[in-house]
Amino acid sequence: MKTLISTILLLLIVLTACEPKPDNVVFHEPQPAKLSNENRFSKHYQGTYQEVIFAGRNKDVKFLSKDLDTGYQVICSLFITPDKITKKSTYSLKIARREITDSLLKGKTDAEIIKLCLKDGWNQATFKKDTLEVTQYKSDTLFDMAAGDVLKYFRGSYFLNLKKDYGWKLKRLTLKRGSLSLSHPYIEDSLATAFQEITPLDAQKAEDGKIESYSISPDKKSFKKLLNNDFFGSEGLYLKIRD
Repeated sequence: MKTLISTILLLLIVLTACEPKPDNVVFHEPQPAKLSNENRFSKHYQGTYQEVIFAGRNKDVKFLSKDLDTGYQVICSLFITPDKITKKSTYSLKIARREITDSLLKGKTDAEIIKLCLKDGWNQATFKKDTLEVTQYKSDTLFDMAAGDVLKYFRGSYFLNLKKDYGWKLKRLTLKRGSLSLSHPYIEDSLATAFQEITPLDAQKAEDGKIESYSISPDKKSFKKLLNNDFFGSEGLYLKIRD
């Protein structure tokens, strides 16, 4: 049975994982098509980047009681090496001892609460005065040439082609003045007809008839047009903190 703190962590992950636009486009081949592959990221791109997704007090979070004396922070970092991108996230939560009312924690000693937190999946747990502080770390590989992913460079951006069993997913990486933007293709159902005029779309539907994704195979000319038609939705903005 999960504790209140574990539930809060899950909600933090869900909220911070939410993207303004879903990644709903699958390509038949790496993009842009007919363009030579790159064998590494330039030194200009290599380094460590950081994004603070959100940090604040309980009054900003609807799923916590407004009287809950809680502080939270989610920090994401990107590590770009010559042939790989890794994303590491840190989820931190502070909760006042007087607010620990969960049935599994209430009445427990500090040592027992810490043990339960660690068992629940937190990497670190400690009491500082009358405040419980817990932290969890997550690590994901976003791009890896050794795994078959393909890198291309076009019009001032890197295009990360991610190899999947069902085709290729795509992300766009652009660095300007130390600010790194990460985005992915998105086709809104209501605009599918307009995109159909640029390149053929094959809608993939679920059992209930709803469109899950669009499968496309644009040529280089069509891909240029897609870039000029709000084809990419933002996935994150990162600042370079070290080379």
